[in-house]
Amino acid sequence: MMSRPQLSRDYSYSLDLPRTSPIFSPHSLITTEETIFPSSSPSSKRTSIAAKYGLSLLHDDDFTAFTVWNAALTNMRVCPLDLTSSSQSYYYIESRSFIPNKPGITLHHGSSKTAPIIGVAHLDYFSTSNLLGLGDPEKNPTGVYWERLHKDSFWTHMRYSFSFEDEHGTVKYEWHRTKNLYFIGDQGDLVLVEEGKQEVLAEYKGKGVLGQVKKERGNLNIRRREGDTAWERMVILTWASIVELQRRRTRERRVTSLFGRII
Repeated sequence: MMSRPQLSRDYSYSLDLPRTSPIFSPHSLITTEETIFPSSSPSSKRTSIAAKYGLSLLHDDDFTAFTVWNAALTNMRVCPLDLTSSSQSYYYIESRSFIPNKPGITLHHGSSKTAPIIGVAHLDYFSTSNLLGLGDPEKNPTGVYWERLHKDSFWTHMRYSFSFEDEHGTVKYEWHRTKNLYFIGDQGDLVLVEEGKQEVLAEYKGKGVLGQVKKERGNLNIRRREGDTAWERMVILTWASIVELQRRRTRERRVTSLFGRII
């Protein structure tokens, strides 16, 4: 695994967000009433993975808050909560399905697909491992930091993991889905934690079925790391990859239910 390229460090990156967000509050991502993960007692209420990781203890000002918007067809825009801020980044996520030799996800640093490329993801629909790269493989192929996004749960898609190198070495992180999906749903709520720890590092709250047709798709919060733009980009790249893989599975289920499985 090649070393990570030195990305720019922007020490004006931190922004003091309002303590109560008008759009998103981490307290509201998921409640302890969710019946997904069984407890030791069959008769007791089940507790969600988000509550287990202490989500309700976090504060808005620990995070950089983004709103996710639908863009042309399957593309998405990730915009800062404060649209007038000059210290936060905009991201554009370009999605492609089943195009040979092309990344399934291309991450742009800007509000459109003409903005500079800062990351790619080659998604293998039939595999449990997907190749991710921070950087631009076309303009600077030797400067790309490559990693793998793994599906850890064998029968379900409830947990994905990836490694990331920082000043403390290489650390493994896990995305956990905290909400089961209905037949027509194409995205689930997600939380990001470091392997073996309970601190929530990122969280995504989707708009459910309405998010597939409305412009606003959901809200993404990422815990701040002062000046570390690579961390924020890796979180967005892995999150977007998981969302796109789920959308592909949902489209396949719809086609299968309407026309039967084509062999």
